[in-house]
Amino acid sequence: MRIRRSLSLVLILILCFTTFTFAQSEKTEIVINEFKEITDTNILFDRALKGIDESKGKLKNNSTAEITNKVTNEKIQLQTASTTQLLKETKVGNQIVRSYATTAAAYSKTDSGNSEGGADVKATSTIYWEEYDINNVPVANMTGANGNWKIMQSGVVLSNLFTHALQQGFVYGGAYEDQPGDWVPESTSFNLKYKFKPVEQDVIVALLGLTMKCDWKRGSSGPYEFKFSNAQVFDNY
Repeated sequence: MRIRRSLSLVLILILCFTTFTFAQSEKTEIVINEFKEITDTNILFDRALKGIDESKGKLKNNSTAEITNKVTNEKIQLQTASTTQLLKETKVGNQIVRSYATTAAAYSKTDSGNSEGGADVKATSTIYWEEYDINNVPVANMTGANGNWKIMQSGVVLSNLFTHALQQGFVYGGAYEDQPGDWVPESTSFNLKYKFKPVEQDVIVALLGLTMKCDWKRGSSGPYEFKFSNAQVFDNY
């Protein structure tokens, strides 16, 4: 009986110590500021055209978009614009973490042959990312993305939907790395999460990117490939 009681007492002490140690190791997160995310595409598009950037100019918009006629190989370049909104500021331990959403849109007043104007397919995507310091070194990390293709003309059929995420740069304390994440959406919209290693902002170039690709056809025209890359760069050249 004494042996059993002793073992029980030892077990209780171990559990209490483990729980205390775990609680001590956890860092408390304190929300400093939190803002409602703007998701209305019309408002976001207007912000993008105005160049509204709540990351205070840290990002350079290198987004691109083009439509390719897969029969003739004729290419049409579309215009792109982006906007960044601050979503949250938190204090974790002694560290300030800022969370952002950067939305890019591809648009055009011409398409692959429609005399009435307006691209047959348009696209928007949003990259979610965080920035903070590690030992006084500013880093960034992409945590997720969402996006959608929007059919602008009747009779358009989409196929071969594909997304390719890429976080590129010098991983903190390490070498230059490409960190990819591929996904094949089952519909014209998607919402994805990523687990990448943070990259340093201040070393040459760091890239946060998401490429969306699809094929589309309308009646006897096409097929066409539509490729849109939401590419945001910390450019230190």
